[in-house]
Amino acid sequence: MKKEEIVSQAKEAYQRNFKENKFQKEEKTEDVVLNKENLETEVEEMKETEMDKLKTLNLLRSQIEDKSKNAFQKTFHENTQQESSHHKMTSEEMYEKMEKEKEDLLNSVSAMKEQQLKAHQ
Repeated sequence: MKKEEIVSQAKEAYQRNFKENKFQKEEKTEDVVLNKENLETEVEEMKETEMDKLKTLNLLRSQIEDKSKNAFQKTFHENTQQESSHHKMTSEEMYEKMEKEKEDLLNSVSAMKEQQLKAHQ
């Protein structure tokens, strides 16, 4: 290779790589400009919309709570009345009740036996 060819190849490489500005930072064309007044109004508007959303959510929550209380009362109110008819007893009361039922059963069995004996005679 001749010296001239090497120089021309180097020039071409320089033109390809460095003249196209690949390694230089691009200038920003759109800068962000902050306007304090506009930001404050936007924040206030967003705050108002979020507060409105919060109010509607609280209203929905209270409506759901009311509906659930009513449904609970409708469903379990009948059961609470039935439970009130159930009487809690002590062990002594249970024993007395069992003895009374035992006597009643023995009396009914003896009456049935007498009826059968009369029927067979």
